[in-house]
Amino acid sequence: ALGDLLAVPAWITQRFWFALLMCAAFLGVRLLAMRLGVGGPQTRLVGAAAYALAPNALATMGQLSSEYLPVAMLPWMLVPLVTAVESGDGRIRAAARSGIAVACCSGINASATVAVLVVPFLYLLTRPRGTRGRARLLAWWSAAVAVATSWWIVPLLLTGTYGYNWLAYTERAGTIT
Repeated sequence: ALGDLLAVPAWITQRFWFALLMCAAFLGVRLLAMRLGVGGPQTRLVGAAAYALAPNALATMGQLSSEYLPVAMLPWMLVPLVTAVESGDGRIRAAARSGIAVACCSGINASATVAVLVVPFLYLLTRPRGTRGRARLLAWWSAAVAVATSWWIVPLLLTGTYGYNWLAYTERAGTIT
């Protein structure tokens, strides 16, 4: 919409969108590695570049960038949680920030969004028992994820329950062949 508003050709807008997604993935992984204390400055850059420029990412981006969007936002879901676990403070704020990253995944591809939610869930679930507020952080994060995804989950559930099943007419073998 911004590209149309500025009268930028669609192919240039698309390249800016791809660059934005790759930069988000790159910077998120670099920050996450810093927060986790993994590697040094150079190895963090290499790791972040490998994540952002992974073959699957490049292949997916050209066809359907909505599948790459949750992958690009995954580090941003984890950074506030890692910070809260390390410091033991700001659980609600960390959960809210992670929830904002989940909301940025969009609702275009629900399965891609749900797939990346496994990582922060397992991260929180596997923190040592002595970690202060682990259960509370998991509860706040779950609530934040529910709020962040409710704008597309509620209509999806309503459509599945009350909507007309048009797939029987469009997805039959005879129809598609």
